[in-house]
Amino acid sequence: MPLYLTEADVERVLTMDKALELVENAFRDQGHRKLDNMPRWRGRASGHVLSVLAAALPERHASGLKAYTVTRQGTRFYVLIFDDPSGDFVALIEGDRLGQMRTGAATGVATRALSRPDSRVLTVFGSGWQAEAQVLAVAAVRELDEIRVVSRQDTHAQAFVDRMQGRVRPRIRVAEPGDALDGADIVVTVTSADSPLFAGTLLPEGVHVNAAGSNQRHHAELDALAVSRAQVVVVDDVEGARRESGDLIAAEAAGVFRFETARLLGDVLVNPELGRQDDRDITLFESQGIAALDVAVGRWVYDAARHQGLGTPFGAGSGR
Repeated sequence: MPLYLTEADVERVLTMDKALELVENAFRDQGHRKLDNMPRWRGRASGHVLSVLAAALPERHASGLKAYTVTRQGTRFYVLIFDDPSGDFVALIEGDRLGQMRTGAATGVATRALSRPDSRVLTVFGSGWQAEAQVLAVAAVRELDEIRVVSRQDTHAQAFVDRMQGRVRPRIRVAEPGDALDGADIVVTVTSADSPLFAGTLLPEGVHVNAAGSNQRHHAELDALAVSRAQVVVVDDVEGARRESGDLIAAEAAGVFRFETARLLGDVLVNPELGRQDDRDITLFESQGIAALDVAVGRWVYDAARHQGLGTPFGAGSGR
């Protein structure tokens, strides 16, 4: 009988360390061509937008999909998990926390693969819900000394600093856009911006950038110059990036980038020579979010929750 798992159930079993492990394994499956992934489909109804992503991961004994609606009242996320090879429907999972953790973990995996091992300074553009997992993930894979937070409103940035300072070892501080990139080793952009957050000329030599905020073709967190300066551009799914990566779409339109040069993160994990080659390289990971990660994490969450007696059975004979 399937289990219904709430956000609280997910939070009880899923840690960032486990999310990093699960997401890296899924990307390695991608590099070995052992998964199938369907990019995001969007359907527009009269009062909401429905988005659906799906994937099959035989190595993880699961297939499934993520579906969510966006309305004026907010966004509701759900992940459905099917067992492999039986095909049985085993779990319906509330997907907000799961999605936050897998998005952060994707940044962490990319940062471990592409940033310089001696990276010490992280600059984060954004101070919302998603930024929390981004910070936790990067702090888990690099020995940071300082985390800088940039937000359109200083009060939001300070609130973020206050709630995160006790959760990670490095000092966290609010930074101004003008000096936030000076000496930065790792940059994360995780905002809802529809235009570039900074001039590409400001990126330091040797920096690694994770662009995680935009999955709309007309939105961009980076300008074309920032993209053009990257010696290595990595994506989580090439087809998805062609559809949704506003940063890369704009750079292609400007004639400074070609999607044919983009590399899959899974390929970089399996063949590290496809990644950073020099400490002076600028590397870029464009994260649109793929269903394979939701399914990989969701399968493990279901197994862990069932083992701990969490969740509510539902369906035929459940009394619901």
